[in-house]
Amino acid sequence: MSLTFLKRCACVAIIASLFVCLLGVPQAALAASKTQDVLVAVQKKYESVKGLSADITQVLTNASSGKVENRTGTLKFQQPALIRWKTLTPEPELLVVGKEKVWEYFPEEETAYVYDRKQVIGSKTMLRFLSGQARLDEDFAVSLVDEKGASVKLELVPNEPEPNLVQAFVWVDTQNWLLERVQLIDFFGNVNDVTMSKVQENPSFVQDDFRFTPPKGTELVTNPAQPQ
Repeated sequence: MSLTFLKRCACVAIIASLFVCLLGVPQAALAASKTQDVLVAVQKKYESVKGLSADITQVLTNASSGKVENRTGTLKFQQPALIRWKTLTPEPELLVVGKEKVWEYFPEEETAYVYDRKQVIGSKTMLRFLSGQARLDEDFAVSLVDEKGASVKLELVPNEPEPNLVQAFVWVDTQNWLLERVQLIDFFGNVNDVTMSKVQENPSFVQDDFRFTPPKGTELVTNPAQPQ
């Protein structure tokens, strides 16, 4: 599976533990209780947030070739699951999830791909995680992996694995209950790892942030294969 395929994973949310009584509770039961607290807190947080913006660092690793690509960009997200993901390096790209359509625009190629919104948000892609549409408590078997300072790491194993997602790891900042990092692993071992920084809650957006009009001369590709 190519990096181009992984790029189409363009991805929400997890949060960490509340107070748990330690006295007389076995470690396995404690971990399970804390994990449940995390899931409840995550879903509650992202149901209350109206929008987010962040800087993005993305690392794509191809399992068969060992090739690694580092990418940087910005992310804007507004309920209900409107997304603007702008890749800045190594080459410019733009992904816009609007109310009905999803646009993937490659300026250097002067090409834009157009998808039906349900194709993208309905599957277990990175966008589904980053938009808060992934139901962690219903779609995954979740376990607490690690705690370091104000960060909690969870492992997610989908109840119904898909070729593009057989395992995931997520990190949450327990100080603000916001997503820090998401790592998705597909059937072939390819890894899509996204870290968010400078996260802002409920920033101001303009209406055009979640719209896209192809520049004159852009080649349009409609009904392409479903993005991953």
